[in-house]
Amino acid sequence: TEPDQAKDLMRAVMDVPGPAQDNINQAAQFLANDYSAPTLGSIGWCFGGNWSLRTGLLLENLDAMAIYYGQLILAPEVLDGLDMPIIGFFGEDDTSIQVDDVTNFESMLAGMGKSADIH
Repeated sequence: TEPDQAKDLMRAVMDVPGPAQDNINQAAQFLANDYSAPTLGSIGWCFGGNWSLRTGLLLENLDAMAIYYGQLILAPEVLDGLDMPIIGFFGEDDTSIQVDDVTNFESMLAGMGKSADIH
């Protein structure tokens, strides 16, 4: 309910991502071990969109990933680790994520032969 507090919490996670990464790994293990999940996907909006992308880079067994207007990683050497179908949705008028970044992201993925459907 407090935007400034939310921003502080987001910054804290981005400054020290290890605990969030551990949480994601534990959640994936829980789903696989306790629920025998046959497939695993990641989806996120905004801050969570960036973390959906980070989850795709973190988990080798991720089967699908959806990004809804999250900040993108634009390093081909990092994105090369993505081996799942990707869908992304971005707003042309969203000032926090530049259209050029989305276009570059899409081009990078296509150039690496990744399965990505970016809107």
